[in-house]
Amino acid sequence: TMNETENNNDEQEASSSWLKPFASSRQQREEKIYRTSSLYSAATACASSSIPIQWKDTATVTGSDDLWWQLRPLTSKEIQILEGNKCRCRCNDWSKVTLLYRRQREAINSQMMDWSNVLENIISDSTLDGYVVIGVSPPPSHDDIKESRGEIKGIHKNGMIYNCILEPDCVLYDNTIVSYAHIHSNASILHCGVLSFADDGSSDWTDEISITLGAESGG
Repeated sequence: TMNETENNNDEQEASSSWLKPFASSRQQREEKIYRTSSLYSAATACASSSIPIQWKDTATVTGSDDLWWQLRPLTSKEIQILEGNKCRCRCNDWSKVTLLYRRQREAINSQMMDWSNVLENIISDSTLDGYVVIGVSPPPSHDDIKESRGEIKGIHKNGMIYNCILEPDCVLYDNTIVSYAHIHSNASILHCGVLSFADDGSSDWTDEISITLGAESGG
């Protein structure tokens, strides 16, 4: 009958409305995972070929109009800075470590911009292994430096950083092991024992989370 049809339509609309937030959340999560997978694949390709790569950030979650990033291997000068007395960092294979920064269209040779001065201020006393992406950004202005005094900035005192993406302006401080992790800009990981996405040695950035649901008991 007409009334039954209308009731069914109302129920379907109500059900659809109830599910919309979950569908939206799932889409955002899939975009983030795709972005991580895409960036990590570009970084490993860059490290394997020793050739700078331009990476296009297609995810909407970044909220940025500038979608192009530059990935490139470290220069010998930058490696010397990282191993030197100021940074005191260790790595078995520096060829697997890449820099990530915004592509600067106005720069004549933006692919090989020297980031030595930035690196000596944002990373120290850390051991790196596997494929690691270090995000860098231009130094802050004098006013910004005065306002941020006393705050922890950068990547310092980490026992092991393994197969990770560390975006510009993230904070990684005093952690024992961080592996298979993507630390976004302005995110902070402080004083953790072990932080790892994969505990089985897998390098696949896939979304596989099983959740067991129990019957609702009411109340």
